[in-house]
Formats: sequence, structure tokens, C-alpha cells
Amino acid sequence: MHSCATLVRPMTAHRPLACLFIAISGLLFASSATAQVYTWKDASGRVHYSDQPPPNGDNKPAKAAPAAKYAPATPEPAASQSGAAAQPDTKPPAATQSGPKTWQEKDLEAKQKRAADQEAEAKRKQEADRADEKKRYCESLRNNLTMLERGGRVTTTNAAGERIFLDDSQLKQEAERTRVQLSRDCK
Repeated sequence: MHSCATLVRPMTAHRPLACLFIAISGLLFASSATAQVYTWKDASGRVHYSDQPPPNGDNKPAKAAPAAKYAPATPEPAASQSGAAAQPDTKPPAATQSGPKTWQEKDLEAKQKRAADQEAEAKRKQEADRADEKKRYCESLRNNLTMLERGGRVTTTNAAGERIFLDDSQLKQEAERTRVQLSRDCK
């Protein structure tokens, strides 16, 4: 048989540390269990529960803190004025001002930024192409005007595809028409 002395263990150095740890854990648990829980509705009618006050500053503590702490945050059905059932919200949830953005919101923003950057790059390229085309057009008009003012034997093609030499009056008319185009299109 064992004696009473062998069944009772002597107090070791680890036992006070274990008791201290249990006491501190109990205090921490008790303080977190009594933390205040806030509840509020956002603009879309969703009910939120949090230990942080709402972002709009409406500090309204929840009535049943322990039960509300574990209640799912589901939107309450809103009755429309016509009496019909409420339509489901198809928009992505708006980011709350009190917390960080979710990965879905960050991903959506990144995709939107990439699309906007691609659109801006395409627009910039299109404008650069237009500017190059206008530059070539204006250079061609200036070269034609120089050739017409210089005179000499200048030909053009008629509707039948035959080459026709321009006389001095026709050269002046073509030069004037080219000057008008230059002043209108190439400022």
C-alpha cells in the first residue's frame, strides 16, 4: 500500500508559474468577454457587429452583446413601397471606412486601373497617329504648293486617266486652292 505522503506530490518550482499563467489567462479572458460590441446598419441596410465603433460615429452599443457577437451579419429584408419582395443587391459590397479593403476589392481596383491605363495608352497612340498623319498631309501640301509656284511643266490626270499639262492660269488656280487648304488644315 501507498502511504499518503507518496500520493501527495511536493510543490515544485513549476507549479507557481503554472498558477500565475492560469490566473493571467483568466483575467484576459474575462476582460475580452466584457468588451463592448457595437451594431449598426450601413447605407445598403446591412447590419454590422463589431468591437470597434461604426465609421459614421454613431456609437450605439448592441443590446445583447454575447449573442450579437456570434450572430451572422445578414441584411434584414427591406419592404418596398409596392409590397413586392426586395430585389437582391447585385453591386459589390462597398468598402467600409473602418477596415482594410478585401482582396476582392483590391483585385477589382487593380483590374479597373489596368483597363484605364490600357484605354489611356490606346487613346495616346491614336492621337500620336493622327498627329503624324496630319504632319505628312501638311508636308505634302507644302511640297505641292512649292512645285506649283515654281511653274514649269506640271501635269494632272483627268477622269479618263489621261495626263493633261496645266497652263499658267490653271497653275495659279491650283496654287490658290492649295494655299486655302494649307491655311485651313495646317495651322
